[in-house]
Amino acid sequence: FQFDFLRPQHSLFQYFTRLLEQYTKVLLPPKDLQVKLDSEASNRKKVMDQVSWRVGHLKEKEAQRKREEELAEKERISYAQIDWHNFVVVETVDYQPWEVGNFPPPTNPSEVGARVIIQRRQEEQGGPTAAA
Repeated sequence: FQFDFLRPQHSLFQYFTRLLEQYTKVLLPPKDLQVKLDSEASNRKKVMDQVSWRVGHLKEKEAQRKREEELAEKERISYAQIDWHNFVVVETVDYQPWEVGNFPPPTNPSEVGARVIIQRRQEEQGGPTAAA
């Protein structure tokens, strides 16, 4: 029972495997790692350039994530402003299997919401208000 984690079916097998990989990397590092560490230890400017690049990269990623969150929040707010109780089913049209025609695909509430949002944006921009 003590070494059941060595079996692939055990829940801790993945954890054990990851630990083993990490210990292997520490105890048996790649041959060029020492050379790389020595070169970085002697060249502080190179290290600072790498750190500077990484900080800039992280800031850019954070700004991009924040922009995406703000855009998603705006979309959510626009979607929430739609009065779904204002819509009324006027008529239901049932197409029979033998009827052939160029019918639009079925829609769901999220598609209707997206169309309403697009229409509002077009109206705000003064563009055409063609229904999608």
